[in-house]
Amino acid sequence: MPSITQPQNLGDVLKYEAPNLYSRERATVAAAQNLTLGTVVGRDTTTGKLKVLDPGASDGSEIAIGVLANDVERDADRP
Repeated sequence: MPSITQPQNLGDVLKYEAPNLYSRERATVAAAQNLTLGTVVGRDTTTGKLKVLDPGASDGSEIAIGVLANDVERDADRP
């Protein structure tokens, strides 16, 4: 019997959400990043843009501020 592989979906990382999308925020992801749904992100304090969490950094991206609710492929900065 063949196996079935399903892609990750929002229900895999989000079990409850406050009404009216209260827990969501639009933000700009820094350029040159291909991030998948569920990636933990931090905010670079110099640019204000989101980057993948880097515990060894010292630019603000070492502090987790959220989890991506969808896949992101960025070759340039845009919200």
